[in-house]
Amino acid sequence: MAPAPQVTPTSAPAPHPGNYTATPAPSQAFEELQPLYLPEVPAAPFAEAPAAAEAPVAEAPVVEAPATPLYEAPSPQPVYAPPAAEPATHAVEPGPALVENTVAEVVAPVAVEDVYDANAFEVDEEFEATVVLTRGRSTTRWNLVDIDGTRFPLAPSNVLGRKPASGPEGAQYIALSDPERVLSRTHLLLEVENDELWITDLNSTNGTEIFEDENDMRPCEALSRYAVTVDQSLSLGGRSITFDGPGSL
Repeated sequence: MAPAPQVTPTSAPAPHPGNYTATPAPSQAFEELQPLYLPEVPAAPFAEAPAAAEAPVAEAPVVEAPATPLYEAPSPQPVYAPPAAEPATHAVEPGPALVENTVAEVVAPVAVEDVYDANAFEVDEEFEATVVLTRGRSTTRWNLVDIDGTRFPLAPSNVLGRKPASGPEGAQYIALSDPERVLSRTHLLLEVENDELWITDLNSTNGTEIFEDENDMRPCEALSRYAVTVDQSLSLGGRSITFDGPGSL
Protein backbone atom coordinates (compact mmCIF):
# COMPACT_ATOMS: atom_id res chain seq x y z
CA MET A 1 0.00 0.00 0.00
CA ALA A 2 1.41 3.55 -0.85
CA PRO A 3 1.91 5.95 2.07
CA ALA A 4 -0.78 8.61 2.52
CA PRO A 5 0.25 12.11 1.25
CA GLN A 6 1.31 14.58 3.87
CA VAL A 7 -0.59 17.91 3.98
CA THR A 8 1.41 20.90 5.10
CA PRO A 9 -0.71 23.56 6.88
CA THR A 10 -0.43 27.08 5.52
CA SER A 11 -1.11 30.28 7.41
CA ALA A 12 -3.74 32.71 6.28
CA PRO A 13 -2.45 35.80 4.50
CA ALA A 14 -2.07 38.92 6.52
CA PRO A 15 -4.78 41.48 6.10
CA HIS A 16 -4.02 44.41 3.89
CA PRO A 17 -4.43 47.88 5.33
CA GLY A 18 -7.26 49.87 4.01
CA ASN A 19 -11.03 49.97 4.34
CA TYR A 20 -12.72 46.71 4.79
CA THR A 21 -15.68 45.45 6.54
CA ALA A 22 -15.10 43.44 9.56
CA THR A 23 -16.40 39.92 9.42
CA PRO A 24 -18.21 38.99 12.51
CA ALA A 25 -16.94 36.13 14.48
CA PRO A 26 -18.46 32.80 13.67
CA SER A 27 -20.38 32.63 16.88
CA GLN A 28 -21.80 36.11 16.33
CA ALA A 29 -22.66 35.44 12.76
CA PHE A 30 -24.43 32.20 13.73
CA GLU A 31 -26.47 34.09 16.26
CA GLU A 32 -27.45 36.80 13.83
CA LEU A 33 -28.47 34.33 11.09
CA GLN A 34 -32.18 34.33 10.42
CA PRO A 35 -33.93 31.21 9.45
CA LEU A 36 -34.09 30.64 5.76
CA TYR A 37 -37.53 30.03 4.31
CA LEU A 38 -37.93 28.45 0.94
CA PRO A 39 -40.79 29.73 -1.18
CA GLU A 40 -43.72 27.37 -1.44
CA VAL A 41 -44.11 25.75 -4.78
CA PRO A 42 -47.70 25.03 -5.66
CA ALA A 43 -48.29 21.34 -6.12
CA ALA A 44 -48.98 20.37 -9.63
CA PRO A 45 -52.43 18.84 -10.04
CA PHE A 46 -52.44 15.16 -10.80
CA ALA A 47 -53.82 14.38 -14.16
CA GLU A 48 -56.65 11.95 -13.84
CA ALA A 49 -56.61 9.02 -16.24
CA PRO A 50 -59.47 9.19 -18.67
CA ALA A 51 -62.26 6.80 -17.81
CA ALA A 52 -62.42 3.71 -19.96
CA ALA A 53 -64.92 4.06 -22.66
CA GLU A 54 -67.96 2.00 -21.91
CA ALA A 55 -69.01 -0.49 -24.58
CA PRO A 56 -72.37 0.30 -26.03
CA VAL A 57 -75.11 -2.01 -24.78
CA ALA A 58 -77.55 -3.23 -27.37
CA GLU A 59 -81.04 -2.66 -26.18
CA ALA A 60 -83.70 -5.31 -26.90
CA PRO A 61 -86.42 -4.10 -29.17
CA VAL A 62 -89.53 -3.23 -27.37
CA VAL A 63 -92.56 -5.17 -28.62
CA GLU A 64 -95.74 -3.48 -27.90
CA ALA A 65 -98.64 -5.68 -26.76
CA PRO A 66 -101.62 -5.70 -29.12
CA ALA A 67 -104.25 -3.30 -28.27
CA THR A 68 -106.90 -6.05 -28.02
CA PRO A 69 -106.45 -9.54 -26.42
CA LEU A 70 -106.27 -12.56 -28.72
CA TYR A 71 -109.28 -14.17 -27.06
CA GLU A 72 -111.64 -13.43 -24.29
CA ALA A 73 -112.15 -15.86 -21.43
CA PRO A 74 -115.76 -17.04 -21.26
CA SER A 75 -117.69 -15.52 -18.50
CA PRO A 76 -118.55 -17.97 -15.73
CA GLN A 77 -121.99 -19.50 -15.98
CA PRO A 78 -124.16 -19.75 -12.93
CA VAL A 79 -124.42 -23.23 -11.42
CA TYR A 80 -127.88 -24.42 -10.59
CA ALA A 81 -128.35 -27.02 -7.87
CA PRO A 82 -130.69 -29.91 -8.81
CA PRO A 83 -134.01 -29.87 -7.06
CA ALA A 84 -134.19 -31.97 -3.95
CA ALA A 85 -135.95 -35.30 -4.38
CA GLU A 86 -139.33 -35.46 -2.84
CA PRO A 87 -139.71 -38.05 -0.09
CA ALA A 88 -141.54 -41.17 -1.17
CA THR A 89 -145.03 -41.31 0.20
CA HIS A 90 -145.79 -44.87 -0.93
CA ALA A 91 -144.02 -48.23 -0.81
CA VAL A 92 -141.78 -48.96 -3.79
CA GLU A 93 -141.94 -52.46 -5.16
CA PRO A 94 -138.53 -54.07 -5.68
CA GLY A 95 -137.49 -54.35 -9.30
CA PRO A 96 -136.32 -57.54 -10.96
CA ALA A 97 -132.99 -58.84 -9.69
CA LEU A 98 -130.01 -58.25 -11.93
CA VAL A 99 -128.91 -61.36 -13.72
CA GLU A 100 -125.27 -61.67 -14.69
CA ASN A 101 -124.61 -62.26 -18.33
CA THR A 102 -123.34 -65.77 -18.84
CA VAL A 103 -121.90 -67.34 -21.94
CA ALA A 104 -123.73 -70.48 -22.84
CA GLU A 105 -121.48 -73.44 -23.40
CA VAL A 106 -121.62 -74.55 -26.99
CA VAL A 107 -122.10 -78.27 -27.28
CA ALA A 108 -121.34 -79.91 -30.58
CA PRO A 109 -124.27 -81.85 -32.05
CA VAL A 110 -124.13 -85.56 -31.38
CA ALA A 111 -124.36 -87.87 -34.34
CA VAL A 112 -127.01 -90.59 -34.04
CA GLU A 113 -124.72 -93.27 -35.37
CA ASP A 114 -122.07 -92.46 -32.73
CA VAL A 115 -124.23 -92.32 -29.59
CA TYR A 116 -127.35 -94.25 -28.73
CA ASP A 117 -128.35 -91.95 -25.89
CA ALA A 118 -127.39 -88.29 -26.30
CA ASN A 119 -128.29 -87.54 -22.66
CA ALA A 120 -126.24 -90.37 -21.20
CA PHE A 121 -123.58 -88.00 -19.82
CA GLU A 122 -126.00 -85.44 -18.40
CA VAL A 123 -127.47 -87.44 -15.50
CA ASP A 124 -125.52 -89.47 -12.99
CA GLU A 125 -127.81 -92.45 -12.54
CA GLU A 126 -127.93 -96.07 -13.57
CA PHE A 127 -129.20 -96.92 -17.03
CA GLU A 128 -132.26 -99.11 -17.25
CA ALA A 129 -130.69 -100.92 -20.19
CA THR A 130 -127.18 -101.31 -21.56
CA VAL A 131 -126.31 -98.61 -24.10
CA VAL A 132 -123.32 -97.77 -26.26
CA LEU A 133 -122.35 -94.23 -25.36
CA THR A 134 -119.70 -93.82 -28.03
CA ARG A 135 -119.19 -96.18 -30.93
CA GLY A 136 -115.76 -97.35 -31.97
CA ARG A 137 -114.27 -96.44 -35.32
CA SER A 138 -114.54 -100.04 -36.50
CA THR A 139 -115.95 -103.35 -35.30
CA THR A 140 -114.58 -106.84 -34.93
CA ARG A 141 -116.09 -110.30 -35.16
CA TRP A 142 -116.66 -110.32 -31.42
CA ASN A 143 -119.93 -109.36 -29.70
CA LEU A 144 -120.81 -108.66 -26.09
CA VAL A 145 -123.96 -110.55 -25.10
CA ASP A 146 -125.93 -108.88 -22.34
CA ILE A 147 -128.05 -110.68 -19.74
CA ASP A 148 -131.18 -110.00 -21.79
CA GLY A 149 -129.58 -111.52 -24.92
CA THR A 150 -128.86 -108.21 -26.69
CA ARG A 151 -125.63 -108.27 -28.73
CA PHE A 152 -123.28 -105.32 -29.00
CA PRO A 153 -120.49 -105.45 -31.63
CA LEU A 154 -117.09 -104.89 -30.07
CA ALA A 155 -114.54 -102.41 -31.41
CA PRO A 156 -110.79 -103.02 -31.18
CA SER A 157 -110.90 -101.09 -27.86
CA ASN A 158 -113.92 -100.98 -25.51
CA VAL A 159 -114.49 -99.51 -22.03
CA LEU A 160 -117.27 -100.99 -19.90
CA GLY A 161 -118.82 -99.64 -16.71
CA ARG A 162 -121.79 -97.99 -15.09
CA LYS A 163 -120.98 -94.74 -16.87
CA PRO A 164 -117.52 -94.87 -18.48
CA ALA A 165 -115.96 -91.53 -19.29
CA SER A 166 -112.27 -92.20 -19.92
CA GLY A 167 -110.21 -94.66 -21.89
CA PRO A 168 -107.79 -95.09 -24.79
CA GLU A 169 -108.12 -92.83 -27.80
CA GLY A 170 -110.77 -94.12 -30.20
CA ALA A 171 -112.27 -96.49 -27.60
CA GLN A 172 -115.94 -97.46 -27.65
CA TYR A 173 -117.81 -96.72 -24.39
CA ILE A 174 -120.51 -99.18 -23.30
CA ALA A 175 -122.68 -98.29 -20.28
CA LEU A 176 -124.08 -101.47 -18.71
CA SER A 177 -127.39 -101.48 -16.90
CA ASP A 178 -126.68 -101.72 -13.18
CA PRO A 179 -129.85 -101.90 -11.08
CA GLU A 180 -127.93 -103.32 -8.11
CA ARG A 181 -125.18 -100.69 -8.46
CA VAL A 182 -122.27 -103.12 -8.33
CA LEU A 183 -120.30 -101.69 -11.25
CA SER A 184 -117.71 -98.95 -11.11
CA ARG A 185 -118.19 -96.02 -13.44
CA THR A 186 -115.15 -97.16 -15.45
CA HIS A 187 -114.84 -100.87 -14.71
CA LEU A 188 -113.24 -102.95 -17.51
CA LEU A 189 -111.18 -102.57 -20.69
CA LEU A 190 -112.00 -105.06 -23.49
CA GLU A 191 -109.56 -105.32 -26.40
CA VAL A 192 -109.67 -107.43 -29.55
CA GLU A 193 -106.34 -108.25 -31.16
CA ASN A 194 -105.98 -110.72 -34.04
CA ASP A 195 -109.43 -112.14 -33.26
CA GLU A 196 -108.41 -112.74 -29.64
CA LEU A 197 -110.21 -111.15 -26.69
CA TRP A 198 -108.26 -109.55 -23.83
CA ILE A 199 -109.57 -107.96 -20.64
CA THR A 200 -108.06 -105.60 -18.04
CA ASP A 201 -109.76 -104.65 -14.77
CA LEU A 202 -109.42 -100.86 -14.41
CA ASN A 203 -109.00 -100.90 -10.63
CA SER A 204 -112.72 -101.33 -10.07
CA THR A 205 -114.29 -101.38 -6.61
CA ASN A 206 -115.88 -104.86 -6.75
CA GLY A 207 -113.39 -106.48 -9.12
CA THR A 208 -113.68 -108.79 -12.15
CA GLU A 209 -113.81 -112.61 -12.34
CA ILE A 210 -113.50 -115.08 -15.25
CA PHE A 211 -115.90 -118.06 -15.26
CA GLU A 212 -115.67 -121.26 -17.29
CA ASP A 213 -118.45 -122.88 -15.28
CA GLU A 214 -120.03 -122.45 -11.90
CA ASN A 215 -117.22 -124.30 -10.18
CA ASP A 216 -114.30 -122.63 -11.96
CA MET A 217 -113.86 -118.98 -11.08
CA ARG A 218 -110.66 -116.97 -11.48
CA PRO A 219 -110.37 -113.44 -10.00
CA CYS A 220 -108.45 -110.86 -12.04
CA GLU A 221 -105.86 -108.58 -10.55
CA ALA A 222 -106.37 -104.90 -11.24
CA LEU A 223 -104.51 -103.51 -14.26
CA SER A 224 -103.40 -107.02 -15.31
CA ARG A 225 -104.25 -108.36 -18.77
CA TYR A 226 -106.05 -111.70 -19.27
CA ALA A 227 -107.11 -113.64 -22.37
CA VAL A 228 -110.76 -114.71 -22.58
CA THR A 229 -112.17 -117.44 -24.83
CA VAL A 230 -115.57 -117.52 -26.42
CA ASP A 231 -116.88 -120.16 -23.99
CA GLN A 232 -116.01 -118.15 -20.90
CA SER A 233 -118.09 -115.50 -19.13
CA LEU A 234 -117.24 -112.57 -16.91
CA SER A 235 -118.58 -111.39 -13.56
CA LEU A 236 -118.19 -107.65 -13.06
CA GLY A 237 -118.81 -107.24 -9.34
CA GLY A 238 -121.56 -109.89 -9.63
CA ARG A 239 -123.03 -108.57 -12.90
CA SER A 240 -122.55 -111.22 -15.67
CA ILE A 241 -121.76 -110.79 -19.39
CA THR A 242 -120.88 -113.34 -22.09
CA PHE A 243 -119.44 -113.18 -25.60
CA ASP A 244 -119.74 -114.70 -29.02
CA GLY A 245 -117.15 -114.56 -31.73
CA PRO A 246 -114.79 -116.68 -33.76
CA GLY A 247 -115.30 -120.33 -32.84
CA SER A 248 -118.80 -119.82 -31.45
CA LEU A 249 -121.32 -122.65 -32.05
